[in-house]
Amino acid sequence: MKIHGFEIVFDGIEEWSDDDAEWLYEAGCDDGTPGVSNGIVKIAFGREAESFVEAVSSAMRDVGKSGVKARIARIVPDDPADRADADEFNRLIAALGRFQRADVHSWPVGRVASPVES
Repeated sequence: MKIHGFEIVFDGIEEWSDDDAEWLYEAGCDDGTPGVSNGIVKIAFGREAESFVEAVSSAMRDVGKSGVKARIARIVPDDPADRADADEFNRLIAALGRFQRADVHSWPVGRVASPVES
């Protein structure tokens, strides 16, 4: 397996609280670092997975399990080779009007798909 680097960028939140950071860690985001840079709230991940899609899907699900009150705005890959998959996630995020916590945890791992497909 490979470690995939990416950021999940959020809106609907201005900063991470200590409680948010603890909830994220307990939900499985121990491979992510929450932060704010130039007013952009994000989590930088280094997630081990078979594919970039699986890494992002599982990170999104873990964020959803955490209970933090933030909406996923976009995915930013560290590796330019992952740009096409990140763009697909970003198109889905935009089309669904931003994921909220209840939507994120219903994503299937290992493929880019809308949670409303089933």
